[in-house]
Amino acid sequence: CDYIADNINEAEVLPVKQLAEKAGVGDATVFRFLKEAGYASYAEFREELHRYAVEFTRSSYWQMKASLQKKADIPEEHSLYRAASLAINLIGKTMTPKLLNNFDAAVELILASSQVGIFGLRSSKAVALYFYYLMLPLLPSIRQFSHDEHYIFEQISQMPEGSTMLIVTSWPNTQTTIDAANFCHQMGHKVILLANSLSCPIASYADLLLVTPEAEDQYTILPYITVLEALANEIALRQKPQSIRQLTHMDEVLAENRVTNWIREKRP
Repeated sequence: CDYIADNINEAEVLPVKQLAEKAGVGDATVFRFLKEAGYASYAEFREELHRYAVEFTRSSYWQMKASLQKKADIPEEHSLYRAASLAINLIGKTMTPKLLNNFDAAVELILASSQVGIFGLRSSKAVALYFYYLMLPLLPSIRQFSHDEHYIFEQISQMPEGSTMLIVTSWPNTQTTIDAANFCHQMGHKVILLANSLSCPIASYADLLLVTPEAEDQYTILPYITVLEALANEIALRQKPQSIRQLTHMDEVLAENRVTNWIREKRP
């Protein structure tokens, strides 16, 4: 019971054997618990646990309010110090065997795709845009679908065969994001989901899940940024030396058009 209460989002997707192992009990204990709690099957228990997780998982706004309310309790700690401590703890929690395996698979899928779409709305839109700008000099097939959600279905329907959509979302998910993921799935496109909860309804449409931890008392996109920057770096590494040539060329183009000042004019 203690394990389930502390790990709602993880427990709801675990098979019986893994739940028993993580809780430190035997398989028979889990089934006795289910019987005493009035469940006819483990599937029934997981379904109710999922409903509970979806209904009672707190929103990002709750996390922000909790963070502000806690300031009075710890006046000796500076906001920047707490933010840095949170970052360190979250990055440590992000590195899980499951995420590492799916990360490598996501890199291979992106490189093998005829087109890669990026989609995120509301607080996830900034993250989706950032990843797009990181990948733009490296992957000519990259496309950004986050600018106008009203045309998302037209854009998805025009994606060529063998395409992949990387969807960024956080709880609570927008209905448009859920519908777009479902439509991608129906069209036969691959879906990579970057989310902060296994309870995300888009998970059922995803071919690969990149699930990051969620901060307890503060909303942050730091785990998303960490994963996406690592994706961009790994894709660049796997495309060497072509990626180096592309980045060098892009630097020259930007400097020649006075977008950047990497190449300084010679002074007399």
